[in-house]
Amino acid sequence: MLKLIYGETGVYVERVTQSQEDWLHQQHQLAACVGETLWQEIAIGTLLLPLDCASQLPADLDWIPCDEEWLEVELTGFWLAANSEVDTGTLVTQQEPSVEALLLRLWQEQERIRQPPEPV
Repeated sequence: MLKLIYGETGVYVERVTQSQEDWLHQQHQLAACVGETLWQEIAIGTLLLPLDCASQLPADLDWIPCDEEWLEVELTGFWLAANSEVDTGTLVTQQEPSVEALLLRLWQEQERIRQPPEPV
């Protein structure tokens, strides 16, 4: 399962070995234990990748070009957030393991390129 965390500073992606159903159940239990509400709905999220990655993406994966440099991969999954009005939250999506690994690798590579070097 891929977990895309949409925050105020961007998107963070991680791969989780736990099943989507178990992870969702755990999140709802946690929210109930701490007395918080948790909004869940089926949604489409996007992952921004460099356009030159297009040739590496499987043919059955939906993506659209944004401009000359970037593309958005569309992923269907479950959106979890504090309520239905916020745009910060988490999208969890279940893909083939090889597709999950590829998307994570491509995202990590583009994140390394975008990050400034650490000061010495």
